[in-house]
Amino acid sequence: MPRSRGEPSARIVYKLYRDREAFEEHEGQPHIKRFLAEREQYFAGPPRVEWLSLQGGKGVPAPAEAGRS
Repeated sequence: MPRSRGEPSARIVYKLYRDREAFEEHEGQPHIKRFLAEREQYFAGPPRVEWLSLQGGKGVPAPAEAGRS
C-alpha cells in the first residue's frame, strides 16, 4: 500500500469508479457500510478524502469516449 513521505503513518488508497452511480453502489454494499461505521478504531485520526479527476491514460478512454458503449 502506498505511503506518504511527509506523513509516515498515512496510507494512500486509490479507487476508480465508472461514474458517481458506481461509487454510490459501492458505498451501499454491506461490507463497506460496516467498515465506514467501524473505521474510527483503525485510524489514528480522521480520514482525509481527496477526489481526483481522471484525465486519461493508457487503457483509459478519453473523456469524449467514456460515455460510449
